[in-house]
Amino acid sequence: MGVCALVDELNRLRKSSSDSIDSEKSFDEFKRYMHIRRNVEDDLKSILRDVRTGEIKSLFLLCGSAGDGKSHILSYLKNCNEENLLDGFRIHNDATESSSPSKTAVETLNEVLDGFSDEKLEMPGENMILAINLGVLNNFIESEFGQRFTRLKEYVESHSILTNDVVDNHYEESSHFQHVSFADYQLFTLSSAGARSKYIEEILEKIFGSEDESPFLQAFQHGCGQCPLQKKCPVRYNYMFMQKEIIRKSVADLLVRAIVKEKEILTTREILNYFYDITVPQDFTYNKLNDSLSNTESAMKLFVADMTPNLIFDQDGVSKLMNIVKKNDPLLERNEAGDDFAVEYYVATDCSHILKENFKDREYGEYILQPECIKTINQDREIKAELFKTLIRINAMENNNFNDYVYQYYIHDLYIFNAGKRKKLGSIYNAVQKAVMQWCGTDGKHHVCLDLRNNKYSLYEEVEFEENLECIPAENNAEELQRFSPELLIGYESENQQPVFLNIDFQLYKLLVRLNNGYVHTASDRSNHADFISFVNRILNTGNANNEVFVLSENGEHSALLRTKFGYKYEVIR
Repeated sequence: MGVCALVDELNRLRKSSSDSIDSEKSFDEFKRYMHIRRNVEDDLKSILRDVRTGEIKSLFLLCGSAGDGKSHILSYLKNCNEENLLDGFRIHNDATESSSPSKTAVETLNEVLDGFSDEKLEMPGENMILAINLGVLNNFIESEFGQRFTRLKEYVESHSILTNDVVDNHYEESSHFQHVSFADYQLFTLSSAGARSKYIEEILEKIFGSEDESPFLQAFQHGCGQCPLQKKCPVRYNYMFMQKEIIRKSVADLLVRAIVKEKEILTTREILNYFYDITVPQDFTYNKLNDSLSNTESAMKLFVADMTPNLIFDQDGVSKLMNIVKKNDPLLERNEAGDDFAVEYYVATDCSHILKENFKDREYGEYILQPECIKTINQDREIKAELFKTLIRINAMENNNFNDYVYQYYIHDLYIFNAGKRKKLGSIYNAVQKAVMQWCGTDGKHHVCLDLRNNKYSLYEEVEFEENLECIPAENNAEELQRFSPELLIGYESENQQPVFLNIDFQLYKLLVRLNNGYVHTASDRSNHADFISFVNRILNTGNANNEVFVLSENGEHSALLRTKFGYKYEVIR
């Protein structure tokens, strides 16, 4: 036997697979099986129904990023939807169609959208669906051709299609333009319990779940069941590992962390490719596995390296997503229980009892607990060390415990903000105020430092930090938030100018937490957080320096320079 049925089936998840390409002309059984209903699909259907019954021609913009599912959803509606919602629409996909290979994307759009130009917009014509990436849409309306489509540009801008603003989207009866943007729909939801991606969990269920019609499960049962190498194959054990619901939830949570922490925009195509990469080792073949089994030591090293927990956290350069997720490696966070286990594990000359205790009820134990494997582990320090790392990772995944309290706090505050719970946001405003004072320095009397460059004295001012709450969303009492801002937004009043606002993503939030704990910022922080520096400068401009400046001399003397109607007055503060 030289072909692995399970690997062949999993290969359909890869970006390089022909199954990753969607066409409106066909929607095979595999795509039907993999289809997952999403909120964006429901909203798209709702608006399409209204457009079909409308009395004016409409251009429907289906916006998003490459690989996010625009082509998939159109293909699904074309081939599987009993309502035939796409009937009567001309469909153009900017990623796959061009009137001429010599024309650029914007030149093609200028021709395709001619009927929706300003001069022809009110003329009769057919409805159109334009599947378009946001970058291409921006380039088009800002190009020289955009002058013919000013009403389209006005629609795009007034509906914040190219921004991160969360805007309710619905059918507009009097408008020639309608839209749904994948960018408006997060891959995860927020609730008081935290962040969760049911969509990613459903994808995992499709691949590793127990549905009888699953082509993956069928390949696992029939292909692996007949394979002579089944009890030595890491892919088989990885699939079994991923069949556990708690593991699938942990993997989904790791991807949510990638979205939140690194502001990574994940597409369905990238997610599917990632699931292949954490199940099937790079360059895996049946023959390569068979050849490695001639030597127990080399076979063990290869097997341990190819276990899913290690594929997740040890691989370098396989994909950008892989590099991001591995930053959550539980080995990066030490704790007392882990240290105690390490001592017990490494001092044992015979760790067979530890291995049996930890692997007897786990799928990988079928291979690892073989007598020749245990003997090899006891004799080879490298394999023993790698197996320890694996156990730590398995424990973290089985308990969905990645020990990142800052992330948990951020998700909690993100939910409170988006739910519009104003009375619970005081701690965030207080944390920002304290962080500004730690960043700038204070004189011990809650005055903010203006200048530290003079060795003989430092200048300080009083800043009110008067909160502006207008940036907080309206209260939302839904148990689970489906559409929301992925960042916090807070503001402070300014007497003589516009309010001062600060967008807080996870990386800035982490810095704020460190500053609140007494951290002294570095040049790297200043380089990475120019947005915070700009905010600090604007906050300092809201202070009272025009009327009163406090001075702290090198000998510790406090004084003040006051502005009066007769000039400036200097006084020493006792």
